[in-house]
Amino acid sequence: MIRHNRPQGRGLRPHARGVGRFVLVGAIAVVTALVVAAGLFATGIWKPGSGRGEASGAKFSVSFSERGLAVGSQWTVTLDGVALSSITTTINFSEPNGSHSYAIDFVQGFVTSPFTGTVTVRGSGVVDEVAFTRAPGGVVRTLPLGYLPYFAVYDARNGFVYVTDYGGDNVSVLNGTTAEVSVSVGSGPYFPAYDSRNGYVYVPNQGTGNVSVLNGTKVQASVSVGLDPFFAAYDSDNGLVYVSDYGSDRVTILDNTSVIATVPVGTQPWFLDYDSGNRCVYVANSGSANVTILNGTSWAGTVSVGGDPQFDAYDAANGYVYVTNHASASDSVSVLNGTTDLATVAVGAYPYFPVYDPGNGYVYVTNWGYDSVSVLDGTSVVATTPVGTNPVFAAYDPGNGYVYVINQGSDNVSVLSGFAVVATVTVGSAPLFPATDASTGDVYVTDPRSDNISVLASTAPLSPAVSAR
Repeated sequence: MIRHNRPQGRGLRPHARGVGRFVLVGAIAVVTALVVAAGLFATGIWKPGSGRGEASGAKFSVSFSERGLAVGSQWTVTLDGVALSSITTTINFSEPNGSHSYAIDFVQGFVTSPFTGTVTVRGSGVVDEVAFTRAPGGVVRTLPLGYLPYFAVYDARNGFVYVTDYGGDNVSVLNGTTAEVSVSVGSGPYFPAYDSRNGYVYVPNQGTGNVSVLNGTKVQASVSVGLDPFFAAYDSDNGLVYVSDYGSDRVTILDNTSVIATVPVGTQPWFLDYDSGNRCVYVANSGSANVTILNGTSWAGTVSVGGDPQFDAYDAANGYVYVTNHASASDSVSVLNGTTDLATVAVGAYPYFPVYDPGNGYVYVTNWGYDSVSVLDGTSVVATTPVGTNPVFAAYDPGNGYVYVINQGSDNVSVLSGFAVVATVTVGSAPLFPATDASTGDVYVTDPRSDNISVLASTAPLSPAVSAR
């Protein structure tokens, strides 16, 4: 901007000879300068305050640098309507002086900060940093698997996740978010168990009445058991594996790859759970409305519970075992203390699966027919939390303290912290079961109807979990 100062001081007063010519020439020079400047401004060659007079067509580097994504992950920035993508950590634009609006495209499984904003170019390059943070339960990747993937288990020795493809008669072995190999097993593989002593994974094959013992990606042995084996459980105290033979009304006990005992139990034995407090295994007998308690290879007692007991969970804080009574006439949870039925607690309709949260000491029970989760502290219901439609299985993630509830009817997962739902994550069709990778905290959710598995990212808690007592 050209400033015109009023004449000050005697040196510029028009009393000297020839000063009239001086003023006239000066005025002409000023006017000429104004005309030239106006022309330069109008044509864009010069702008006020532009320093050395860069051309308006000059462009400068506008760089976006990301942190938080895995190597090779694609991300996209849209700047003034122009979108650029990259699999490296940097995206570069070339822009003139001025303000420019940008937006960072959504990357599945991540929260972006900032998501939108403005960068201002002032005669030099600009670098803007974008942080990607793994979302709580956000889907990192969806992996296609075999036919009807049902259940999964994490192998702490090799870091693999084993997924039983019930309709494909095989087991998909995953390494992180990569499907390593598919291993052929028996017919109708169901609920596996990991033996931390020998590193084997035991897969009951319901259709062929045997158990496939996997060592890494190889079948170490195939062991004959009873009819319709559905569930396996590992006893970390004695190193034995227990298999419920639903069609034989017994439990087969394995040591490594050998059957060492078969124990008669109630009618239609279903789920088994190990109680590390008394070193017993609790077997829910769905057909006889009771629970058989095994100590090693011996029968230790039978406790009557409600109708159609489905699943049980051990609470390490109080030593109780919680059994869901799924029959509509029951709608309750039986709380067992050793061989004693301590209490029967009313919950929502068709209670399905209990899971223990060691962070707050609560037991979370999914109510399949009530679209909710009952939260139990001891023998009392302390909260009922609405979730998605038809919640089935649930899992506790020790990495972030969340409980992941699978909503089979609404194709999503409710992520709970204390009594609150902190996130709802859409997954595949008819999700069934969550398994936690203890090394990463990621959660693997089987999607049987879409024949895939959704890998949900773990992250730090969004808010403190509610503490018990």
